[in-house]
Amino acid sequence: MTTIGINVIETDGSAAPAIAAAATSVAAVVLRSKRGPTDRAVRVSNFRQFTQRFGGHDPNYVGAYAIQGLFGNGGREAWISRAVGSGAAAARVTLVDRGGNATLRVGAGYRGVEEVGAWGNDLYVDIADNPEFSTPLLATRPGNQPARLQGNAFAGATVDLSVALGSPARKLRINVDSGPNFDITFDAAAVPVLAAATSDDVAGAINRVAGSRVVASASGGGLLIVSRQKGAASRVEAVAGFDDPTRTLLGLNVAAATGAAAAAGAYDEVQVTDFGSLAVGDSVRLDDGITSDWVQITQLEQRAVVGGGVEFHVHFTQPPAANQNEYRTQDGAHLSTSEFNLVIRQQGPNDPGPVPVETWEKVSMNSVAPRYVASLVNDSFSGSSYVTVVDQNPGAFTGRDAPALGTSFRLGLATPATAALARQAGNDGGAPTTAAYTGALSFYDTAQVQLVLVPELMSAAMLGAVTRAALDYCANRGDCVYVGHTPNGRDEDGAKSFGQVYRGAKVYGALYWPWIVVPDPIGAGPNPTRTIPPSGHVGGVYARIDQTRGIWKAPAGDEALVRGALDVETTVTDADHTDLVKNGSVNGIRPIAGVGIVLDASRTLSTDTRWLYVNVRLLFNYVKSSLRDGLRWVKQEPNREALWGMVKFGSVTPFLLRLYQAGAFGPGTPTEVFTVICGPENNPPDEIALGNLKIEVYFYPSRPAETIVIIVGQQESGATAAER
Repeated sequence: MTTIGINVIETDGSAAPAIAAAATSVAAVVLRSKRGPTDRAVRVSNFRQFTQRFGGHDPNYVGAYAIQGLFGNGGREAWISRAVGSGAAAARVTLVDRGGNATLRVGAGYRGVEEVGAWGNDLYVDIADNPEFSTPLLATRPGNQPARLQGNAFAGATVDLSVALGSPARKLRINVDSGPNFDITFDAAAVPVLAAATSDDVAGAINRVAGSRVVASASGGGLLIVSRQKGAASRVEAVAGFDDPTRTLLGLNVAAATGAAAAAGAYDEVQVTDFGSLAVGDSVRLDDGITSDWVQITQLEQRAVVGGGVEFHVHFTQPPAANQNEYRTQDGAHLSTSEFNLVIRQQGPNDPGPVPVETWEKVSMNSVAPRYVASLVNDSFSGSSYVTVVDQNPGAFTGRDAPALGTSFRLGLATPATAALARQAGNDGGAPTTAAYTGALSFYDTAQVQLVLVPELMSAAMLGAVTRAALDYCANRGDCVYVGHTPNGRDEDGAKSFGQVYRGAKVYGALYWPWIVVPDPIGAGPNPTRTIPPSGHVGGVYARIDQTRGIWKAPAGDEALVRGALDVETTVTDADHTDLVKNGSVNGIRPIAGVGIVLDASRTLSTDTRWLYVNVRLLFNYVKSSLRDGLRWVKQEPNREALWGMVKFGSVTPFLLRLYQAGAFGPGTPTEVFTVICGPENNPPDEIALGNLKIEVYFYPSRPAETIVIIVGQQESGATAAER
């Protein structure tokens, strides 16, 4: 709609869109690694990102070395896919809840997807309560009472638990709830100073051994030992006849203590300081450091107090008699919500112990809570980089289903303290099959990649099959090349024979020989090294030459220095290298005096002279991709002279002219080195009627000066005699 006055309307105009340059030197890499997904490719733009997603160097694989070489030589982007063999499995542990039932399975993985491999066996989980809201009880909640064994006061501030040299350490035996006995040994590992042990020292030693069943603390100048079971069956005894002198020394030569059942009456409310964020229907926890019980809120009552003020009373559904336990204010009893911290730790090769790598604070097992543990940890964008979780009972939240407290729940492998937990050991699996490597190529079908690499250790037979599959994949796509290598340990004749198998008139790939020697950051001894396939480093050189000189510059010569290579597996003479290149189509990697280790040839596996050189193949792939993507605007436009002119003169010719000015084409004027045909001569009426538009582009690519001939000869002196 226009209005009175000046109206400005924006249109696209008649100009044809310019053709943008397609991406170049993006690598597709199939490899083995410590971790990572096995069902898709992942983009990384530097080596740090690779190690975070796929793990670092490993003695069993060379993928990390190759990627370090790729980025170290100039690579800027790579899509990584991981190949694994049969038997690969993800490390898991299933945690139990406060009632001993399976509640949360924790598996090694990344943002909701488990990842196979032994790497997961180095992960540990800690569980600690961290409620969103907690309030102390203002009045004791009567109920089932625990046995409280109160010892006599120590004779002094400390007791001497030391023994004569060679004598056995002092011991104490505690019987709990008429069931198991716990023997506490007071040695240097249990008590810091045996000759001057405090009641806190002794209590700590008892808790380390029997803490799952009792709570020991300093009290009344001596020791207080409380059973974690409340009710008539609760009982604690310092057993006589075991080590009576120690029992007497610690003031525990007293009668066994017993608990008591709750008196009859209602058990359905507690008084607290305030309600905070509590709501009717919440499942909350009563806790005093001895036991915990979970109840569901039915009412939040503010009760008026005579003389002014209010009391806050939380009403809840009355639990079974066995759970109607006493909660005393003097024991620090409180009511809280049921959130907890999930801490992920990882044991590194040089770490003295597992190091915290992630902490998920105030998470909940309540599937409708904002901080539901499965939703947060498994989030595909912001979830954990180390683990995935599976709620074993997602629809039945009671608060009690929070994982049991503890530290160092190891994934995959059992520890003495947690051996009863269900686990699955992480396993790297066997060596990948040929199908595992070749099948991974399909992950790149929709990715814009230009280089395909498989820089891994494998047998010569498998490498041959992988090479054939990768070359066929690149040929079928028509927009990428395989950067490969020969088997290790081959001399020049062995490398040549390997290359001859894959030669053809037009082949989308190149091979390199020999393998290279690189630093090994995890090797043993001084200055350790490792011999690896060169293709990762070569791919980086491709990218660097592309960035500094252009896709049309051959990635070879003094400029094609292989950074990070200390040596090559085998050296070769000029004559043998010429034979290798011309008769095997394999490019040598050679140490050149005064330069370093360089790519010394740039041949593809093609025998047709039009496609001999790597840079020619790369340039054609680049032009095809740029035209394919840059001319999408043409679809559904009226197929007539105006469109032909826009395509030829507005889009394609300016694109080729820019390449000509950059030096991508051979010698000659623009009209001599490239041609664009888009007109009636190649778009007759019958083709137009079928909806076809044909655009023909021909150009003369730049080719490298591969063999340099320098003629040196003698000539006669140019001196003359003249009269002065």
